[in-house]
Amino acid sequence: MIRPWLIALALAVVPLAAPAAPKEEMPAFKAPAAFEHLTALIGEWQGVGEGAEQSTTSFHLTSHGSALVENLVPTSEDAMINVYHPDGDAIVMTHYCGAGNQPRLRCEKDGDRLVFTMTDITNWNEGDARMTAVTIAMPDADHMTQEWVSEMGGKSETFTMEFVRKK
Repeated sequence: MIRPWLIALALAVVPLAAPAAPKEEMPAFKAPAAFEHLTALIGEWQGVGEGAEQSTTSFHLTSHGSALVENLVPTSEDAMINVYHPDGDAIVMTHYCGAGNQPRLRCEKDGDRLVFTMTDITNWNEGDARMTAVTIAMPDADHMTQEWVSEMGGKSETFTMEFVRKK
């Protein structure tokens, strides 16, 4: 008679002896130059300037390096998420705004500046606040400026946030 513990032991050992399935490799992601430029922002950033000391932002890659996620926390506000990703040779971004809408913006590289302008928006009603543009300037590896343009009721307002890389 075969003892139950012997059967359990055999069942536990057999999977260990089976050959492992080959790991499926993802093809290498090829990003446009502007996206590579953006990935230089990976890391933690601190706001600088009068009243901006509480502002922070951080960047990290996700989805096998095909998307860059920004967690932007302006002074005394809830975090907003920006997701940047290639769309063919271009870079697009969705801004998950504190106003509850999601403008999508497309980038045009202008030297060291990346200029994003709104192409469309979800969850927005006429007259509500929305972001219509953002320009990201990186004069060197440790400094970044974001210039945001918001619109509400047909009136535009521009505000600038300056950051220094946390060491």
